[in-house]
Amino acid sequence: MNLPLIYKAAGAVCVAASCLFISGGYARSARLALDAALDALAFVRHAADCIRYRADEVDVIVSSYESNFSSFRAAWRHAAETTLCGSISLFPYDERTAAVMTEFCRELGRGYREPQLELCRRTEDALSSHAESLSSSLSDRLRVARAVCVFACASFLILFI
Repeated sequence: MNLPLIYKAAGAVCVAASCLFISGGYARSARLALDAALDALAFVRHAADCIRYRADEVDVIVSSYESNFSSFRAAWRHAAETTLCGSISLFPYDERTAAVMTEFCRELGRGYREPQLELCRRTEDALSSHAESLSSSLSDRLRVARAVCVFACASFLILFI
């Protein structure tokens, strides 16, 4: 049995596996940040509709929201049972989305209809521009993840030659 060949194979497998795990996690974190920003944007639009058409209170707005992302539903249920501002830390928001949503939560329900709709419009603009930047960076991150996988396969081949 050729012992150095086994060491090469074990090293190649370790390199390939670590590259796959790292690149997968890198792409997954980018996708999660985009999903969280889109979910926050959908909530702000829902809040604007509730304020515009029904003049609902904050607890009714939060409890009537149904997230499109199943991974966020438990956090929204918790927010409906407690306070919205206290539940922001449960969401996997990146720094910018968390800052925008924290400011939105602090001001939501503290005024009359028109200032609240203006708050929703400002927050929606901020979140939509941030979601667009996350979406464009997502494609870059996926490209990097694919390149890492290709280089891992190339290193796998180099170790065996």
